[in-house]
Amino acid sequence: MFDKLGEQIYENFNIVDSNNNPVLGESDNAFTRTLFDPSGNEVSKTIPGGVTITEMCSGSYRATYTPTYIGKWFIVIVHPDYFPWGKAGETKIYENDFDTLQNDIERLLGLAQENYFLDQCGYNVKENLTSGRIRIYSDPNSVGTDNDVTDTYQITATYNAGGCKMLSYKVVKI
Repeated sequence: MFDKLGEQIYENFNIVDSNNNPVLGESDNAFTRTLFDPSGNEVSKTIPGGVTITEMCSGSYRATYTPTYIGKWFIVIVHPDYFPWGKAGETKIYENDFDTLQNDIERLLGLAQENYFLDQCGYNVKENLTSGRIRIYSDPNSVGTDNDVTDTYQITATYNAGGCKMLSYKVVKI
């Protein structure tokens, strides 16, 4: 799972007593929390909304905060009676999630030759391919048409003086 910039982060934890029974009813102000941003600055009181702690049920608690930067965030939660040494967690924040990466994934699939079409081919005197256009489609029923094109690439190939041995092959997004 990816945690995305600007969305709430949840750090879940449990509190149990010395007999391993759930501890109920601890309030937000029973905890000390320290949150570090990716630069190592302590920001628990300065980020919008701060860090809040709520009881979910049966001794399960949740710390919530909203990151303001991309990178690794680190939180330490201390309870003076049950874990004075602190409980810690680290979360990596990304700019995107899988939903926003759909276009990049479609491009990768296209370059792996799914919904892929090569046309406008050029050849040398030995009839070896020297140029062409690759188009990638979002809909397999549109392959070879001008509809549903997600990306277009220009290909070029160079050959030795005899025109038989390929020296280079280049694919450039246009």
